Amino acid sequence: MSVACGGHFTAVVTEAGEIFSWGKGRRLGLKTEESQLLPARVGGCEWFGVPIVALAAGMQHAAGVADDGALWTWGDGRLGHGNQGKSWRSQRPARLAKEVFGGSPAVMVACGRAHTVVVTAGGLVWTCGTGEDGRLGHGDSAAREELTDIGVERFGGAQIVLVAAGADHTVAMEAEGRVWSWGRGSRGCLGHNDEIDRHVPTQLADEAFGGAAAVVVAAGGIHTATVTEDGNLFTWGFGAYGQLGLGDDNNRLAPTK
Repeated sequence: MSVACGGHFTAVVTEAGEIFSWGKGRRLGLKTEESQLLPARVGGCEWFGVPIVALAAGMQHAAGVADDGALWTWGDGRLGHGNQGKSWRSQRPARLAKEVFGGSPAVMVACGRAHTVVVTAGGLVWTCGTGEDGRLGHGDSAAREELTDIGVERFGGAQIVLVAAGADHTVAMEAEGRVWSWGRGSRGCLGHNDEIDRHVPTQLADEAFGGAAAVVVAAGGIHTATVTEDGNLFTWGFGAYGQLGLGDDNNRLAPTK
C-alpha cells in the first residue's frame, strides 16, 4: 500500500493493487473534470491487467508502476507518450510498456511540477517533461516528450535505487547511499553550497551527511531532505516558512542536520 500527494489531489494504492484518488478534477484519472470530495476508484486489475505496486503524484499529473514493470501515467502533460506537446492530457491512466525502457521493467517513479522520473531494474534513470533549469538531467534545457535514459555514466556507473522530484529539481540515491541532484539550484535546494543550476546529475560531497550513507531522499517544491543510516535527518534549500525544521526561516545551501 502507498499514498501520494500532488497539487490539490491525493491518490492511494491499496494492498490489492487498486488505485483510488480524490481532490481536483482531471488529474485524478477518473475521466472527469469534476472534483471528488471522497476517494473514488480509478481501477484495479480489470484496467491495469496486474496490481499497481508504486505510485507518485506531481503538480498536475500522476504515475503508477505496475507489477509487470509497465508505467501508467495520467493528468496534464509530461506523461511520456510522445509528441503530444506539454498540454496533452490523459483523463484515464495510459500504459507505457517496459519496452519503452529497452525491455527493463520500471521499479519506481517520481513526479515533479512538470517532469517525471523513472528508475528501472538495474538502476537506470529515465526522465521526460519540460527541461528548464536542467531538471531532466540530460545536459540541456530541452523538453523530452518521451522517457529518455539519462545514462549510467552520469552517475559514475552507480545503480540508482531511489529518486525524488521537486518543483524544478531532481534528487537520486544509489545503493551505497551516495546522493546526486540536478535542476534549478535556487535557494540551495540542490545541496552543493551554492545556487547554481545543474543540467546533469552532480554528486553531493562525501562529507555532506557527516560521512554517513543516505537511506531516504525526498524533495519538496524548492527544498530537499535526507535521512541517513545513523538516523539523522538533514534538510536544505528554501526555508522561508520553517519547512527545514531548523528553528528559523533561513535558507540552507548545504545539508544541515
